[in-house]
Amino acid sequence: MRTLFILFSYGLLSMGYATEKQVFESSQQATTLIELYTSEGCSSCPPADQWLSRLKHSKKLWHDLIPIAFHVDYWDDLGWKDPYASRENSNRQLNYHLQNHLSSVYTPGFVVSGNEWRGFFSGKNLPDPHTTHHVGKLTVEIEADQLKINFSGKKQTLDFHIALLAFDLTNAIKSGENSGRLLKHDFVAIEHTTVESNTNEVLLTMPQLEEMRKNKRALVVWVNSKLSLKPIQAVGGPLSL
Repeated sequence: MRTLFILFSYGLLSMGYATEKQVFESSQQATTLIELYTSEGCSSCPPADQWLSRLKHSKKLWHDLIPIAFHVDYWDDLGWKDPYASRENSNRQLNYHLQNHLSSVYTPGFVVSGNEWRGFFSGKNLPDPHTTHHVGKLTVEIEADQLKINFSGKKQTLDFHIALLAFDLTNAIKSGENSGRLLKHDFVAIEHTTVESNTNEVLLTMPQLEEMRKNKRALVVWVNSKLSLKPIQAVGGPLSL
């Protein structure tokens, strides 16, 4: 997957840009990160994609919960190549399985706050968030093409994940299990990079941030320890013009 993020330095943001600063800030309580592993080549996936899209209208969106759709590539050789899929997404799901957070690798597959969630298949509600569980505040400051991220939680070696999400994607499927269907997607991870830090702070540049703003993309950031993919805290929201 093409990466638009460049590690800049640790320190202060350079000033002098005309672009107004945008800030995303979580609460001290853990935000629920909902990960959907999906594919346009899987006939069982469209209902899960539609379920995720409905979260656009949730009052909890960006505050209590953040959805992400990771399109996997292991369906690509079975009749239809998913244009949003990547090997990195497939490996992320596989690593959840290897860390015993997933019983197996399948689509559609949900991971909620780092744990397998099969409630979708039986129409159950999402697990209640741990609203009393204080983990620390995750803050993202965006100014011009630079991104400053700080986590106030426990000092440790962390992986900072930065993802750009796309919405209102439509694709006419011409072959494979979904042949003849018009599929629509939201919250699709079109870019994703990971930066390691032992200072709980990183500074990145995003060379094409202006283009992302015009295309009404959203930015999501989350952190996990080096020992586990389970997210500790997450934050995000739509990029403003």
